[in-house]
Parts: sequence; C-alpha cells; structure tokens
Amino acid sequence: MGDVAGSYSSEYDVTMGEVAGSYSSEYDVTMGEVAGSYSSEYDVTMGEVAGSYSSEYDVTMGEVT
Repeated sequence: MGDVAGSYSSEYDVTMGEVAGSYSSEYDVTMGEVAGSYSSEYDVTMGEVAGSYSSEYDVTMGEVT
C-alpha cells in the first residue's frame, strides 16, 4: 500500500508495501520495535522489509540483517 517510515500498527499487510523500520509479533508492533529482528510467523514472499528477503523465507528463525 505504501512506504512506512519506522513502525506501524496491527494487521498491516507488509506484503503489499515496503517498510523501512522494524516490527514484531506477526502484524502488530504496538508492543514495541525490534531492530533487525522479527517474531512469530511472518511471510515476506511478496514484499521488501528493511532490506530484502528470499521468497517464502521464514523469519521466525531469528535475527536477519
């Protein structure tokens, strides 16, 4: 949907846009920011998040820079 500088809140579909920041817990950052790391199940197959990821890459493994 568009670029988001920093973090965004609940249920935002990142697969549709580019996010120059960080987030955690699926699609919810209201709990705080996690620089360079992601939590819970998240799929970046269609979008670019804080850099670039391969399709179907599971970020639940830990920190990715």
